[in-house]
Amino acid sequence: MKSIIRSIVSSPKRVHYDKPLGLQYDLSYITSQIIVASAPVSGFLQQYYRYPLSDLVTFLNTYHLNHWRLFNFRGEDPGYTDEEVNGQVSHYPFPDHSPPSFDIMLQCVKELQQYLKQDTKNVAVLHCKAGKGRSGSLCCAYLMYDEFSNGRGFNVKSVIDLFTEKRMQSFAGDGISILSQQRYLDYWSTFLNSTPELRQQYLEYVEQVKPYEIYKVRVKNVCNLSEFYKLNLLLNTVAKFVKKLTAENSKMTKHDQNLFFTPNTPIKLDSSMLDIKLGVKTWCYCWFNIYFESLASSPSVILQWEDLDGFKGTRQRGVKVFDEIEVYWNIPQE
Repeated sequence: MKSIIRSIVSSPKRVHYDKPLGLQYDLSYITSQIIVASAPVSGFLQQYYRYPLSDLVTFLNTYHLNHWRLFNFRGEDPGYTDEEVNGQVSHYPFPDHSPPSFDIMLQCVKELQQYLKQDTKNVAVLHCKAGKGRSGSLCCAYLMYDEFSNGRGFNVKSVIDLFTEKRMQSFAGDGISILSQQRYLDYWSTFLNSTPELRQQYLEYVEQVKPYEIYKVRVKNVCNLSEFYKLNLLLNTVAKFVKKLTAENSKMTKHDQNLFFTPNTPIKLDSSMLDIKLGVKTWCYCWFNIYFESLASSPSVILQWEDLDGFKGTRQRGVKVFDEIEVYWNIPQE
């Protein structure tokens, strides 16, 4: 019964069956050194629908003894203690249905590269909860970096396609389907393909903790003024809730087809909080990075309704309520 329930939960991903050990596990070899898996668990009840940590450790000790390390991306309960895997785990937690922050991408890819280069026998096991979006994002980020560091060209779609082929059943669609996660892989590609000077510029910008302000939001083609406030616009960073824009804390003006929403006090942030989540209504959202959007255009980001992630990262956004939304920011003069 357990195996049936686990198979249902793990679908539509590829499941690995090891005949000599008599074990079935929700894991996939993306390369000979990169494994992506669903979350292993140690709790008794959880083992009815998720694969047990003990089985994963048995598998790894059989085929990769003394040469494996887990990379846990769960922003919720990690699922097991470090002691249960003898400390052979690195934690880079971030929320489900979200992209990794750019800082996590930098740190995690660096550690993966160092660990896998130490010994060609070393294997990294990447997992989140389902072993798909979060794990896939950082798996693809590493694969892109590996191509880049070896002087080979790459494009984001080809890397996602490789991950999809290795991880998903043929009928299952993209392995990385959440639009915000795809957007952050595009940022990562931009970072890797830029000049060394521009890469250093980003690192220095973050290190210096420079301030910036979000001072206006524009929404195009909302039905009427009352509908604007029903959008329930929220701004968050990875670390904290920033602001809910309301009639009480913002001024609203209309010009042609656009509604402008100007906070009474500009939202003050700094370059340690470049990853912004824009929430629309109660379930639509989009993550973007201030720095990389500033490279592409003026200091603003324009998002079409279709650019938003829907309920739990799906395309289920509900009834369309506007055509596009733009968030403006500036960097105050020092």
